[in-house]
Amino acid sequence: MPLKKAVSGGLLSETPLSNEQSLKPLPDSDRQRLRAMVSDDQETLWWVFGLGENVRVWEPQSWVLAVREKATRLSVLYEY
Repeated sequence: MPLKKAVSGGLLSETPLSNEQSLKPLPDSDRQRLRAMVSDDQETLWWVFGLGENVRVWEPQSWVLAVREKATRLSVLYEY
């Protein structure tokens, strides 16, 4: 499954996520655009969740929605 996301700094440059991976610097940012072929499974999605604010997922859309939903549920826990 194609995965597109922005990652912080040198994350994934030394330990690639996939053999089919490319990292390109984003303009005016310390982030890089990652493109990789990954498994469409819960384990890989949990790995993405573990990156927290250090990642922005663009594709696949199902993962974008899952990350957005989890972020919304987390923010509700911290509302006063």
